[in-house]
Amino acid sequence: MSLKKLVLSGIFTALTVLGAFIQIPLGDLPVTLQTFFVFMAGLMLEPRYAFLSQFAYMAAGLIGLPVFSKGGGFGYVLQPSFGFIVGFCVCAFLVSALARKNLLAFFYGGRKTKPLLKAAGGMLLSVAALYITGISYMYLIYNLYMAKQVSAGYLILNAAGIFFLIDTAKFVLAAPLCAAVLKRLPKGFIEPHLFERK
Repeated sequence: MSLKKLVLSGIFTALTVLGAFIQIPLGDLPVTLQTFFVFMAGLMLEPRYAFLSQFAYMAAGLIGLPVFSKGGGFGYVLQPSFGFIVGFCVCAFLVSALARKNLLAFFYGGRKTKPLLKAAGGMLLSVAALYITGISYMYLIYNLYMAKQVSAGYLILNAAGIFFLIDTAKFVLAAPLCAAVLKRLPKGFIEPHLFERK
């Protein structure tokens, strides 16, 4: 593992912590900047480092550090929203694996349509994976642990719905920002071949 990339991964762990406390109340779940930083981690880091940045965030909260929006501790696994924290790990990995290379190919390879379409498809799959993980977990906690009869349709409408569109907009904002930052990072933070014009 590269020390430079581990440091960058740690920076995104810290940014995800910060994002948890920047909130706009909306329905059962607040709008935060966390997903923006999850997307940035996926776009700026290789898959394993992107995953690690979010796994470290989850692990820090589970051992008791107050990094989650409602504190920390292992008992947080019983919070309905914990599935979205698990989903951050999945999403960051998938963004890196499915969208990162194609987005950079678009920005630095002549702005061709094909890599942009591939990146858009990867982005949608990554965001969908986040919501599938989060809502599935929420459904299980509400219905099995809390013994509340909450339908999957209700959760999709209230825990996804407008949030999916908001997160898609965050991704659109994160993409050019990350591409610009990556181009300016010192050697060793990113694979040079990603900027080669095909």
